[in-house]
Amino acid sequence: MPLYTIEHAIPLDKSQRDALAQTLTHIHTRKFTTPSLFVNVQFVDSTRQCNYIAGKERRINRILAHVRAGGTRTTADFQDLAQKIEDAWNGIVNGGQRGSKETELNRVFVLGAITAGLENGILLPTVCLPLFCPYLSLCFTWG
Repeated sequence: MPLYTIEHAIPLDKSQRDALAQTLTHIHTRKFTTPSLFVNVQFVDSTRQCNYIAGKERRINRILAHVRAGGTRTTADFQDLAQKIEDAWNGIVNGGQRGSKETELNRVFVLGAITAGLENGILLPTVCLPLFCPYLSLCFTWG
């Protein structure tokens, strides 16, 4: 289901990776009542990528949260998720502080992009998407 991609320009040791993966899993399972078995976390060394911000190449630390939109999940829920992700990074990587230019988490993007999928042999459950009328919704069953 959800996939959290942590792109980091600074080295993260195993204990930091473990703590980030466990904390992001905890945040997601509590916020969206998802079993931990379905929360995926991936680490990518961003020094092997070319990243540009404002047209200039930059070293970045960012987290992309690919989650499911719809149902009762609101923009406020996703904003809260982004804040909790930043707090987790700062707590684990920066000792509870914001961090230096090199160690700060530059970006958190929450992407409501998972429409359908299969994980551990289980199809993702039905998602209801709100339509223009707040009293109607469009439901899909995958499979």
